[in-house]
Amino acid sequence: MRELALWAVEALVEEAFGDIAGLARGCRFLDCAHGAEPGCAVAAALAAGTIDAARWTSYQKLLAEARYHEWVSSKSAAAEEKRKWKAIHKEMRHHPKHRR
Repeated sequence: MRELALWAVEALVEEAFGDIAGLARGCRFLDCAHGAEPGCAVAAALAAGTIDAARWTSYQKLLAEARYHEWVSSKSAAAEEKRKWKAIHKEMRHHPKHRR
């Protein structure tokens, strides 16, 4: 599964685990961590045995990997953009029209 993590995004993980993602949207609080919060639909489903604990663990792991990959991708994209603009500014400083 690690090889697939390169292409994993949060929306795709939630699509693959639609039952769990649907339960998560039914939680009382929007920022629910699905632990001990009151009104947590996921915790209630785990306690009732509606969703398998192993499936929940897999969902959490893949979601964490997808979020990490998105974070790394955005960081590297920002760094690449910064390098690009730094090179442009450097070229502009050394351009013959800008010399005095």
